[in-house]
This record gives sequence, structure tokens and C-alpha cells, in this order.
Amino acid sequence: MIERLTIEARTVLRRAGGERPSPGALAAALRGAAGNTASVWTGPAGEPPAPGAAAPELLEEAMAISVQESAGHVGTEHLLAALVRTGPADVAAWLAERGATPEVVDALLPALHGSLGREHRRRVPLPVTIAAVVLLVAAVFVLCVWGP
Repeated sequence: MIERLTIEARTVLRRAGGERPSPGALAAALRGAAGNTASVWTGPAGEPPAPGAAAPELLEEAMAISVQESAGHVGTEHLLAALVRTGPADVAAWLAERGATPEVVDALLPALHGSLGREHRRRVPLPVTIAAVVLLVAAVFVLCVWGP
């Protein structure tokens, strides 16, 4: 699943403490995140609920939501939807106070139609892309100089 994460979702997970964040830490990291969920937040920043135990099932739920939405990626919107739908009640209440209600999330997902929206997903690492372009230019140069 990690390879399907957008750059913004990876950043959120890193800020939340890694691949197995607690719901509270994930909620706090999403609150200040750029990307598809940036427009959701309307309430005050405030402190999130206590971090609590790690919840790896949240990432599995985000993946399931992504598949259900026919998205080729897992973005911040899927992480938020997983928290709102299956997260602890105190985390869901904290999110709702800040504008991330189930209704808002349920409207956000179809609006994206499974597309990346504002988020990015790097499919090919940049060094590989650069090497491919250099080889292509070299091949065209050789063909132009020496002919077919």
C-alpha cells in the first residue's frame, strides 16, 4: 500500500510518527496538511486528543476506501475518511469540531472522482527519469551525426 500513497499522504504519515500512527497523531498531522483535505478545516487548531495506541487498521481502511472510490492512490482524503468513519470517538469529535465531519468527507470523495485532485503521486523516481532522457538525447544525437 505504501507505494500507492501520494506525496502529501506520505508527509502526513511521517509527521504522525510513521506507518503505524495513533489516531490522535494522524488527526493532528492531517489538520495542517496540504492537499485534498486542506479546504475541509474551518474550526480552531487546538490540541488533538491524546495519541493513544497505534492503529494500523486505519491505513487498511484508507486503502479500502481508495479502492471503493476507484482511486489509483491513497491520499489525505482517504486517511481522513478512515479516521472519521472508523477512528475513536474522541478523535472523530475533535475532527468534527474543526470541520471534518462525515458529511464533508462524504461530499469530498465523490467530488474528486478518484482523481489525484491537488495531490501528487510520483510514479517514476526522478533519477530514473533523468537517466532515460539523457539516453534518449544521446541516441538521437548519434543517429543525427552518423545517420541510420
